[in-house]
Amino acid sequence: MRSNRVKGTHRMTGEDARNDGAAAGRRFRAEAARRWRWIAGGTLAGLLAATIFAFVVPPRYAGVAIVRLGEARPGRPGSAGAPAAEAAPLVPADLARAAIDRLGLAADAEYAAGPDVLGAFLAHLSLAPAPESRATAITFVSRDPNLAARGANTVAELAAQAANEARARSVRAVETRLARKIEDGEAEVAAAGAKLEAARAQSNPPAAGAGPPDAAAGLEAKLSAARAAQSEAGEKAALLRKLAQGGRLADAPDTVADGPLRRLLDRRLALEAEIAEASRTLLPLHPRMKDLAAQRASLDVAIRDAADRAARAREADARKAGDEANALATQIAERSKAAADPAAAASLRRLEAEAQAARDELASWRQMAREQEAQAAADAEAGAARIVVRAEPPRAPVFPRIGQTFLMGGAAGFGLSSLAAVVSAFGAGRRRPSPYTMQQRAPATDAAPSTLDAPSKTGVPDPAPGAPPRTGGPDHVADLVAKLRRMKPNATLVALVGGDRTGRALAVALEAARGLAAERAAVFVDLGETQDWLADILYRDEADEPAILGLSDLLAGRAGFDAVIRRDLSTNLDVVLPGRDRAGGRIDDALTAFAAAYPAVILHASDWRSEWARAASAFADAVVVVAPAARAETVLDEARNALGGACPTILSFAIRAPQKTPEPAE
Repeated sequence: MRSNRVKGTHRMTGEDARNDGAAAGRRFRAEAARRWRWIAGGTLAGLLAATIFAFVVPPRYAGVAIVRLGEARPGRPGSAGAPAAEAAPLVPADLARAAIDRLGLAADAEYAAGPDVLGAFLAHLSLAPAPESRATAITFVSRDPNLAARGANTVAELAAQAANEARARSVRAVETRLARKIEDGEAEVAAAGAKLEAARAQSNPPAAGAGPPDAAAGLEAKLSAARAAQSEAGEKAALLRKLAQGGRLADAPDTVADGPLRRLLDRRLALEAEIAEASRTLLPLHPRMKDLAAQRASLDVAIRDAADRAARAREADARKAGDEANALATQIAERSKAAADPAAAASLRRLEAEAQAARDELASWRQMAREQEAQAAADAEAGAARIVVRAEPPRAPVFPRIGQTFLMGGAAGFGLSSLAAVVSAFGAGRRRPSPYTMQQRAPATDAAPSTLDAPSKTGVPDPAPGAPPRTGGPDHVADLVAKLRRMKPNATLVALVGGDRTGRALAVALEAARGLAAERAAVFVDLGETQDWLADILYRDEADEPAILGLSDLLAGRAGFDAVIRRDLSTNLDVVLPGRDRAGGRIDDALTAFAAAYPAVILHASDWRSEWARAASAFADAVVVVAPAARAETVLDEARNALGGACPTILSFAIRAPQKTPEPAE
């Protein structure tokens, strides 16, 4: 006996602990709900603080200019497709000081407040790669939007100017070195020619034909080569002229196009591929497309200039070869007249070799000079630093951003106040007595029956305990309308109101549709069976047939939407009746059209089990089952079992008979 009593005591203790835990959870939620004013107040306080911060803190504006600092030649750093921002150096101090002087920032309070104006200026300046481009975005931040735009443009102008000057200095240095080499080569050629002519004048050649036969054969071979070179150079020059006039320089063979022209043609081919790739995602007016088009135009000019220079060079080579052929012919003629002694002939051959070597070296330096000139011209057009997009005065500040400030302030206020409410509710719940003890002292009272279902079924709250039950009149329908509004406040709502073959669902559906029509465009579609009085609410002419065209006529193709849609006489509600032939048919397309045209679609079916009602439930956001209060629970369970797979939200609308007021006794 003692063991059994002990076991019973332990069982009661475990049940009490579970009851205490559940009651504590309910009490905690209730205490937290009572402190909703804390959360609302904290959120409003956060929004107020964000508003004060947004209007007190001075705004800062950002001006953005995009500059292209040029492209280095292939094989040098910063070229070969590398982004310009990676090769662009940081803003040097001398450029920053020049920008400060041009903008007059030494007298600006925003920058002159500290001891270091240069440091303040650099702190407001930033460089970053421009999106989808090989340019650099220069951003300058200031409290004045006009100064922000001027600062970005000034830095962009100075940076482009400095880059172009550096490139020009480099080109001038190379050109100066090549010019010095050419001058030295010309002096060597002149000296070698003078020695050769002096040797020829001092020699006393013997009779013709006395010279070695190999020397005469060599002169003949050189003469033939010179004539061939003259002809080949002339043909190449003529071909270049012809291709340039026809705009077909891209078809020039490698034997005709020299190195600079070939490189320019290759660059234009690569640029065309890049333009084709970019045009897939960018419009023609995009800064990137404009930049590529400008590069192509510059390359076309450079290609024409390079072709002209190459043609002139070929013509000069032809003239040079002709002069050399004439000189060889003269020399052969002189040798044919007389041949020097062996010592004089050897000295003459040595001087001729030296003169020829000097001429070859001079020709190589001149070729390098022409290539450098062509490359410099191409770089000046296509690779020069320039401003792609100039900065405009910004309209909106970058700090503080009004929307982000409000969002962060509201979120911070909501989070802190929610945390305070939860902590306070937890402490208050721990200080309260046990609910088990309270139940011992204050037993619960029975609640009055409700005319509405629980919120989990209909979403409409029960009436207060002890209040008289509602009758299902307009107040009850207003609760249903409020529930439907909350389901989709800003989207298309489709609801099916189905009856239980009692004829009571039509009035509920019509009243709900009129309630929704007060705030949005709505249509009431009757799927049948309906009462005859419904036609009396419609606007129609006396000549209309007794059986008004409706949904079945629309599905059968006997009428269009304009013929079946009528207007309610008392509201802005559009009404569609079932029609003359109610044999059925697929209504999917019609319901899709109504949902696309109206923000609210209310469907009525006198029997939710009908074919049209079951088809409409697949389109509905909610199905409302109207039944007498005595059968409401049974009908709701049946509808959930039948329609739950098509529409997850199924509500119940219980109809109660109005209470009769007792007559006073006489």
